[in-house]
Amino acid sequence: MDGGFAEYIAIPARNAFKLPTEIPFDQGAIIGCAVATPFHALKVGEFEPGDTVAVFGLGGVGMHAVIWARALGASKVIGIDIIDFKLRLAKELGADYTVNALEEDPVKTIKDLTDGLGVNIALEVAGSEKTMNDAIQSVCESNYASGRVVSVAAQFGSIKITGRRTLVEGALRKSGDHTRDELRRIIDLVKAGRIDLSKSITHRLPFEELNHGLELLDEKKENILRAVLLQ
Repeated sequence: MDGGFAEYIAIPARNAFKLPTEIPFDQGAIIGCAVATPFHALKVGEFEPGDTVAVFGLGGVGMHAVIWARALGASKVIGIDIIDFKLRLAKELGADYTVNALEEDPVKTIKDLTDGLGVNIALEVAGSEKTMNDAIQSVCESNYASGRVVSVAAQFGSIKITGRRTLVEGALRKSGDHTRDELRRIIDLVKAGRIDLSKSITHRLPFEELNHGLELLDEKKENILRAVLLQ
């Protein structure tokens, strides 16, 4: 519903979770979206420990996909973006490899990094037709391994599946937001220190600078991942 910047909002009590004192308020502010969405997306992709994961798009959601994949036991995490700041931060937060899609072919690089097999799971978080098609081409395509592509961002272009042999298995799925039980699990994991969100927030602004924060996001003049408004 409307009202994201309201001082108060009415919701059903069953949808409200008390923020533990162990979790700083600013980190709690991003859990309900940027942190929970990729957690759910990995579940939709049937993630298992030991899987290889590629994340296309290292914004707030994609960066936390990297964090979750590492925390949950991925054997190899590959982050793909076109902004050097995000690629550097992804390495700090758990990516084993990063790919600048302006400088190299991400599909070829991913295949090289996985002995020609491709990844078990590719998460598309950028929302472009090219990254979606790259994600599809980057997953396992042997007769004995099923790669899963999860579309997390909104897709407005065409999705093409070409050049696949009839006997090759695989899955293309659309991920939504998250469930109540997943949010409960995430809060417990953050509280227990299983994942570190301290580097996720690059900007903390007083509420009066709300418009300035939106300008930073829109104009991309600064290295910004997640901005939080503080009272």
